[in-house]
Amino acid sequence: MRQTRCGTSSCELFRAWKAPLAEHGITTGPVLRGIDRHGHIAGRPGWAGNASADGRMSGDGIARVIKDTAARAGLGHTAIRGHSLRAGGATGAYLGGADLVSIGRHGGWSDGSNALLRYIRDVDRWQKNPMHGAGL
Repeated sequence: MRQTRCGTSSCELFRAWKAPLAEHGITTGPVLRGIDRHGHIAGRPGWAGNASADGRMSGDGIARVIKDTAARAGLGHTAIRGHSLRAGGATGAYLGGADLVSIGRHGGWSDGSNALLRYIRDVDRWQKNPMHGAGL
């Protein structure tokens, strides 16, 4: 598990999640792991779910967590998807002034990826309009 800089609340959440993993003997590898319907964590004895070989939570597992969380927040099942979070992160980083190469590398896109550009959403087309200063 890689140590990264984070805000106070995100650090507290990370530590809160890391503690039960450590109690189960998991101190390295992916932080987001599959948990089967019996409460067994991927990579531990008794695991009976679907996850990658290293225990990483599957894309379907992440999608289920996002849908369930959105529903509990009153947003409905169709409002938010995993790609919504990916697009929101890329868009937020771009609006915050991060360059495309840094955003792409952080998000796992290859350098010069056209796919990254599809993830950055137009938040305010008028304010960010490239023709704004052209007198049009």
